[in-house]
Amino acid sequence: MTSAESQQECRSAGGTKLKAGLGARIGAIVLLLLGSLLTYAFVIKIFARIWDPQAYLQREYVFVAAFFFLWGGMQQWSRWRMPLGIIWLALCGLAFLNSTVYETADGWPQVPGFRTGPEVMRAMSHASIVMGCLALGLGSGLILWQRHCDRRGRNCNKSESSSQSRPSID
Repeated sequence: MTSAESQQECRSAGGTKLKAGLGARIGAIVLLLLGSLLTYAFVIKIFARIWDPQAYLQREYVFVAAFFFLWGGMQQWSRWRMPLGIIWLALCGLAFLNSTVYETADGWPQVPGFRTGPEVMRAMSHASIVMGCLALGLGSGLILWQRHCDRRGRNCNKSESSSQSRPSID
């Protein structure tokens, strides 16, 4: 087996890809952040609908835009799981903070065309707690997945270097 074949085998087994430049990494983080914020806004409204049947749901194009932002960020950088996991852990903290803000809010101003009563605040508080738990699981899972991929890539690189030092029998 030649070195090029072992590198191709390593890449197909989930090994490391070429390193992204600084501009690509910054662009990937911005796209992942925008996609995560849109996903957060879309999903939290679905959870709020559980406790308040009249809660306003986000339009479908918010979900479609979130998908394309996330997909674009994933295509820019092979290590997209780590920054996306950190973003979701930050959104977890935001969700738990929001749950306390919604719970303790008294006297929200009445905005024409929007429902801001206590039932809406209670529904958003409960939805924020559920969203915080979801974001915690998602962020932790993405970080652990990236660490697993990094370890697998390192093991693949070790087998690549050992195959170069030993002649192949094929």
